[in-house]
Amino acid sequence: ITCDYTLPINLAKSMWVLRYGQNTEAKLALERSVTLNPDDYIAWNLLGSIAQATGNPNRAREAFEQSLALNADQPRTVEALENLEAAGIDAGRIFGPKQMGERR
Repeated sequence: ITCDYTLPINLAKSMWVLRYGQNTEAKLALERSVTLNPDDYIAWNLLGSIAQATGNPNRAREAFEQSLALNADQPRTVEALENLEAAGIDAGRIFGPKQMGERR
């Protein structure tokens, strides 16, 4: 499946494949969605969730932070980012020293 769709179709596709557990396809579609529309905080949230679920905490953190920069009124995203940062600090291996505890 390619990701060369218009923005609304691409975002809908990413949500559909994510729902059905096709994580790789969802990640590709979401990366394309945020490229096409970098101001879509929902797409950034979904990208953060899929990045976290597929073991990419640094990309998850970047995506959650971008989402919050676009719309700060997201308590669940704040909580997801705090949990991600706490896991990195507790594990001492996910984030590098510059990244731990810092938020943009």
